[in-house]
Amino acid sequence: MPPMAMEWLQRWNFIERARLERQLWEAFERGEDLDVRGMREHVYGPHALEAPRRLEIMRDSRNGTFGVLALALTVLIKVACLAQFGGATGLVVLIGAHAISRAAIAYPLLAFSPVHTDGLGAQAGKPTDNDVWLTIGIGAAVAFLLLLGKGFFAVVLAPLAALAAAWFAARWIAERIGGYTGDTLGAVQQKAETVFLVVAALTIGN
Repeated sequence: MPPMAMEWLQRWNFIERARLERQLWEAFERGEDLDVRGMREHVYGPHALEAPRRLEIMRDSRNGTFGVLALALTVLIKVACLAQFGGATGLVVLIGAHAISRAAIAYPLLAFSPVHTDGLGAQAGKPTDNDVWLTIGIGAAVAFLLLLGKGFFAVVLAPLAALAAAWFAARWIAERIGGYTGDTLGAVQQKAETVFLVVAALTIGN
């Protein structure tokens, strides 16, 4: 790879780490980003005793101790994982994590129903079986192709672990609130992305 391109990729990787660190600070200050709110509300809401109380807690915009700790831990894990890679590898791993984790959101959209009629979850619509399989297939294919050459275990385990994490999280949430909200879809995506990065960091080069 030309030295100029390698220098650009290293600079991009540094910028991406700085962005994640800034996201952590903003989580402490506001907690209003969709995925950040989703992770926080996933920690708080499903642990209340009754489903209506869980949904009431999840619609409360105030941060709490355990929610902030969950946000901090999630962002720190991502930063630590990205720190294991060089510029070019970090770029392809991050793109793969984004692709597979966002594709995984299609599953809860099909398998469950939105709990609110006026939220972002309801506005997302209802995909067909073909839409879901096509979306997940494209996301998995992108992640697979990007990780080619990074090791057999990374290519196979990272996408599978991300999809499994999304499946488990979506079902666990649905059992407790009766479906999904826009914020819990964000939480599912964050879980899949984090698991992908962790598995990639553990398997690439090892």
